[in-house]
Amino acid sequence: MALSATAVSVGKAAAATQMQAGTSAASVTPAVRQIPRPTPLISVPASSGAEATAGAGEGLPCKRVWILGHSYVHWAALRAAARAGGLQLGLLSRRMGIRWLEKRGMMWSDLPTQVAEARRRWGRPHVIVLHLGGNDVGTMPMGDLASIMLADIRWLVAQFPGVKIVWSQIISRNVWRHMSSRKAGFRVKRKLIRDVGKAVLAAGGKVITHDNIRINSPGLFRRDEVHLSDTGTDLFLHNIRRSLASLCV
Repeated sequence: MALSATAVSVGKAAAATQMQAGTSAASVTPAVRQIPRPTPLISVPASSGAEATAGAGEGLPCKRVWILGHSYVHWAALRAAARAGGLQLGLLSRRMGIRWLEKRGMMWSDLPTQVAEARRRWGRPHVIVLHLGGNDVGTMPMGDLASIMLADIRWLVAQFPGVKIVWSQIISRNVWRHMSSRKAGFRVKRKLIRDVGKAVLAAGGKVITHDNIRINSPGLFRRDEVHLSDTGTDLFLHNIRRSLASLCV
C-alpha cells in the first residue's frame, strides 16, 4: 500500500495530541544534548481518499520525505491542504510520499527529539527537508548556534546513511525577536545560511533558496512582520515543490 500524502487537521493544530518525546540518539553531540527538549508536537496527518487512491496498488513510494520545521511549515501545510495539489504538492504519491512534521515556535534544539519520534513512527526517510533556525537567531552567540546546527546535520547523516538533507534557507524578516535590530538579525542569518548550506552540500544534500521572498516586497508578510502571508506562503511552497520535484526521478 502506498505511503500517501498526509493531511493536516485544519484548525485543530492547537489541540493536537502531545506525545512524549523519545530519547535522543546517543550520537547527538554533547552541545546539543545539554539543551532542554520540550515535549514535541508532531503533526500526524491521515491520508485523504484521493491521495490514497493515487498510489493504490503501486507499492511504497520510491522516496519517503519529511518536511520538518516551525510555524512556516505549519502554515504551509495548512495552505497546501487547501490547494489542488494537496499535501503532496502535486507530486505523485507513487513516486514520493510526504510527511509534514511541524511545531509552531520550534527551535533548533527540538530537532533531535522530533526526528527520534518521527523515526519511531515511520521508520527511515529518504529525504529530510529542514526549515529551522530562524527562531534561534539571537538566542546565543552566532558561532555557538552554527556549531550546534552543523553538528546536528552530521548527526542526521550518521543516523540515516544515504539520506538527502534539503536545507530550506532561513528567510529574512523585519522583526527578529532576539535581536536588537533587523540589520543585526540579517547579518547572523546570512552567516548561518552560508555555513549550514556548505555543510549540507558537502554531505550530498540540497539547498532551497528563497530569493523570491524579500522583506521589502509588499504583501509577503503578515502584520507581525515575522510570519508569511498567504501570498508569501504560496511562494514558500513553490520553492519547496520545485526542489522536491527535481528529486522525483
